[in-house]
This record gives sequence, structure tokens and C-alpha cells, in this order.
Amino acid sequence: MSIRKSHSMLPVGSADIVAFPQVTRPRLVVIVDAEEEFDWSAPFSRANHSVTTIAAQIRAQRIFEKFGVKPAYAVDYPVASQEDGYKPLRELLQSGACSIGAQLHPWVTPPHEELVCEKNSFAGNLPAHLERRKLEQLTEMIEQSFGSRPKLYRAGRYGAGSATMNILEDLGYEVDCSVLPGQTAAAFGPDYSGGTARPYWIGSKRQILELPVTIATLGLAGTAGDAVYSKVASPLGRVFKIPAVLARLGVMERIRLTPEGTTLEEAKRLTRSMHRAGHKVFAVSYHTPSLVPGNTQYVRDEKELQKFLGWLEGYLEFFMDEMRGEVSTPLAIRDWARSLKSLDSLDQSDRAMRLESGQRVSVVIPAHNSAATLARALDSVVAQTVQPYETIVVDDCSTDETAAVVARYAGRGVRVVAMQRRGGAAGARNEGIKSARGEIVAFLDSDDEWLPAKLEKQLRILDSNDRLALVFCSSTLFAPDGKNLGDIYGGHVPTVGSNAWKALLVTNFIATPSVMARRAQLLALGGFDTGLKIGEDQDMWIRLSLAGDVGFEPESLVWVHERQNSLSNWNLDEQLRYTLPMIEKHVSALSHRLTKAEIRDIRGERLGRLGRVAYTRGQRLKGARMVLEATLLGHRPFENLYYLMTASPPATGLKTLIRRGLTR
Repeated sequence: MSIRKSHSMLPVGSADIVAFPQVTRPRLVVIVDAEEEFDWSAPFSRANHSVTTIAAQIRAQRIFEKFGVKPAYAVDYPVASQEDGYKPLRELLQSGACSIGAQLHPWVTPPHEELVCEKNSFAGNLPAHLERRKLEQLTEMIEQSFGSRPKLYRAGRYGAGSATMNILEDLGYEVDCSVLPGQTAAAFGPDYSGGTARPYWIGSKRQILELPVTIATLGLAGTAGDAVYSKVASPLGRVFKIPAVLARLGVMERIRLTPEGTTLEEAKRLTRSMHRAGHKVFAVSYHTPSLVPGNTQYVRDEKELQKFLGWLEGYLEFFMDEMRGEVSTPLAIRDWARSLKSLDSLDQSDRAMRLESGQRVSVVIPAHNSAATLARALDSVVAQTVQPYETIVVDDCSTDETAAVVARYAGRGVRVVAMQRRGGAAGARNEGIKSARGEIVAFLDSDDEWLPAKLEKQLRILDSNDRLALVFCSSTLFAPDGKNLGDIYGGHVPTVGSNAWKALLVTNFIATPSVMARRAQLLALGGFDTGLKIGEDQDMWIRLSLAGDVGFEPESLVWVHERQNSLSNWNLDEQLRYTLPMIEKHVSALSHRLTKAEIRDIRGERLGRLGRVAYTRGQRLKGARMVLEATLLGHRPFENLYYLMTASPPATGLKTLIRRGLTR
């Protein structure tokens, strides 16, 4: 799956994003912007050279040393060129207590050829030759003052540009941390929309690891909030304080991992959420002037300074204890990423080992009158970089040429199991599981397809942790006309690990063709529930996640093709008859492991979502009743009531009249 590229510092495709092993502990780095003091609300000036706050970093450094943290100080030209700036940090560097990187503030870095203004405060907006010369001089000054050449770079104000990557490659930089995912609030700042907070490689040489700012949008809006936030956080939106209002309502809040403007509880909530989504690398950052009261809006007096230092200690305690994390450095993260072999770099022995591991896999494909699409599915299995032991097509009483299509693949490890009577998707999958000879079962539907590395990447995850009951991956949805509709679950951030079952009770985020599971566990659970016409897959994923942990490969390795008459097409009556009772059965059985609030959220989310869909599809009375029921449960009351008010026929008619009036 390709990532939409709008900035040269963003990954070109999902293959550039580093897939750190899920079983490893999360790792924390600290990156400090070591810079001159200046009034953040005043115009930029070349006269700002004072670096007296650098000496005050010792107060934070004592906290870091308590936890074994070695911060990376990204120093700018005033710090690197003045003894008050570089001497305190050089002493720390020589004692092995920190590392030194570079930060480019163009307005105080020679050569001084540009007009000092808001636009030119972003280095990436400068002519490429001038940006290069400034970074060259900064790099040389750091090497002169500290005795070693910097390998880490951060563009001041996160202002990297189209030429930045090539300049960094030429100067030998190995880690960049200039990307703040999302659209900047500044008028002339870079647009990193569509970016990710996960580390990734940039540049054709794959020499530079991007360590983006740790940031995410949390709240009821889910990952959709990332796209919406950039709109509501526009200058006009900030005037009306829309982001603050949405945060207070719990709809969406943009949280950055920093003691500057982020509370400790917000930072903990952010970390837990991102870790559940599979993030393994977290970066805390702040600016050195904040260590002396009165220099930034974040620390105005001694009381706020103590709170700031308390944040650092409290977060490090939380990360080490609750998150069971470990400390690292940016360059160590790069070394870790480099140690993870890509598929293209596998040697023959490693490839042979992985091919052998594929011999444990049975692919199960239920098929009913699937002649038109089955070859596409089978071709995607045959194209796997790790070939399975067998592929079983369960012919569920087809009356078309399904069996003939399977026969064409007889010499390629594909065999057919014929059902004597219709079993539906659940019954056909169960028959395939029983017939399978591999210890691992991978499911694929007859009208969908895998990308070539699907089995290989998921086997790597499954083999890394004996506690994993299932592994799934992201999936991309395609319309019947072939249009790419994006992530099948709209970018929902999945929950992984031992508590995935709770999240699955709230909403399903696992596509069946993306699942790989152990055959013994599938059999022990009795297979799929054949009494469920729909929702049998959700039921199985919940039961599997209760039996063990859930693993996730974030790369989209499955293409799901939507059908006009698919059983999965939404039907309110069937949702009420099958899916909701199935969820309620699980909630009742697990009530001793769920809080009352969690139970309300599960029921409220399921009812509210079904109600909104029913409402928009014309079943207004049923839909409104369900949304109100969710509201009475205390689930998203403001959002639900707002929805009913704005989606009602009178409100809809009023909006139509307004739009017509505006277009006249």
C-alpha cells in the first residue's frame, strides 16, 4: 500500500516504515532542542544570542541519569559557537551522559544573506544553496566545539524542505527528527499531512532514519481525527478555540509527548494508546530555555519549573514501570532498525529457513460460485514469497465453474474439499480447518487477494511469540469498479496484545483474509459458530483473543474487493438478530472482567453506530431509538444528541436551503 507523498521527508511507501518486532519492549529517547533564549511572541531577530539557560540543564540531567537516560542535545549555532553554550554540554558528552546533534535556526546561523522574517525562519523555505551553506557551517562549528561530527539533525520549527534530505545525506547525517506529523499551524511551515509517528527510512540510499515527533490525535474521532484536526486547528479555528472545545468534549485532542503544554496524564494516555497500536519508539522533547522561568510560556515561575521537572521524573517512572520500557538513543534506534533484515536482503540460508517455515501453513478459502474471482485469489497465494504447505478451496456446493478453476492449480499445491450441503462461510471454513494438515491456518476469501509478502511477514510475528493466538494485518478496500477506498476500517488504530478482546467487543477491526492462527486453537474453540449468519468472524476473533495475545502487522498486505451482493453488506435486521446478541453473550460471560463503564461503552458504541447507519439509510425511527438508547447509557451523549439534531429531516432541509442560497 502506498502512502500519499506530499513532502520529501515523508515515507514513499509503507515498506519504508520500520517494522519493529512486537514482542520487544517499547524504547524511549529524549531529544532536547538546545538553543538561544528569545521571545517566542516577538519577531525573529539576529540579535538573540544569549545561551545562559544551557547551564540550567543540569537539573533535568540529574533526573535523566537517575533513569539511565542519555539525552540527545540538538544544538544550534549560538550554543555551538559560545562557551556558555557548548562547555556545559561538552562536559556531559565527555562523561558519556549525552549525545550531540544539530538544530538549524536560520536567523542566527551564518551566512546571513536572507531577510529575517516568519517565512525564512523555516530553513526549508530558503534557497537550497543557502540552506546547505548554513547547515555546513553549523555542522563544522559543532565538530569544532565538541570534537565530533553530529549525526542527528532537527530543523528548527520542524521546518525541513524539499532539499533537506539530500543535504543531510551529503553531510553524513544518519538520523533526522524534523517531522511533526500533520499540518503545521504556522502560515509558512511545512505540511507533513499523511505522515506517521513511526520511524521510517528516507532517501534513496536508506541512510537516514526519520524519528518523527511522538504525537497522535486521540478521542472519539479515532484516527479520522488526524485528518479533521488540521482543518479545525486552522488560524480561524484557533481564534474560536475549536480545538480546545473538541478536546474538552473528548471528541479529539492532539497530544504531543513533551512537558511543554502536555500534562503528565495526557502524556501517559498518549503513550498507552500508541503502544496498543503497535508503536515501539517514543521520543520526549523540549526546549532548553524552559529550564529557567520566564523564557517560555510553559515555565513562567519557580512553581511551574518544579512541575516541569516533576513531569520528566513522573513520565520516566511511568515508562519504566507501567510500560516496562527501556531507554535508548536516536542512533541506537537506527542501529536497531538496520539490524532488521528487509525481504530483499535475505541470504539463501535465511530464505531457505523461511521457505521451510511456510510448510507449516494451510491456506483455507471458502468458495461458493466463485469462478469469476477465484483465480485472482489463488494467483496471490502462488505469488507468496513464502509458499504454504497447501491451499484448500472448500467448494460450498457451487453450481458454476469453481471446481474447474481449482483444477487448473492442482500442480501448485491447491486441492479442493467439496461440501455435501451448504455450510455458509462459517461451515466452509470449519471444514477447511478440519482438513488442514498444517499447524497454522491462514484465511483468504475467494474474491480477495494477498500481497506477496503477506505470509512471510506474519509468520515472522507469529513465530516471535508463543502467546500469540492470531496475527492480522492492515487491509485495503476496493470498490466493485476497482477504486481504492483506503483502509478497510477507515484507519482505525487496532488494539493488540493481551487486551485486544476488550477492543473487539467495542468494534471489529480484523478483516478475515488478514488472519493467521494456530490450527490447534481453532479446533479447541470448536471452530466458527455456524449459527451466526453474520458476525461469525468477529465472534471467533474475540474468542481467540481471550485464548492468547493478538499480533499485528501494520503494513497493508490484503486487498479486499467489495461485492454488490456480498453477505457482508450491511443489513440492520441481521445485525440486530446475530451480531448484537453475540456481543451481548460475550459481555455477559465476561462481566466479571469488565468494569461497568466498559460495559456501557461496549453497548453504547455498538448501538450508537448501528443507529447512525440505520438513520442515514432511511430507517430513521429505528436509528433514532438506538442512538437515544446509547445516549441513555451515558455513551457519547453530546455527540449523539448533536448527530440527531443535525441529521434530522428539518436540519437536513435547512442545510440544503442554506447551501442553495450560498450558490446563488
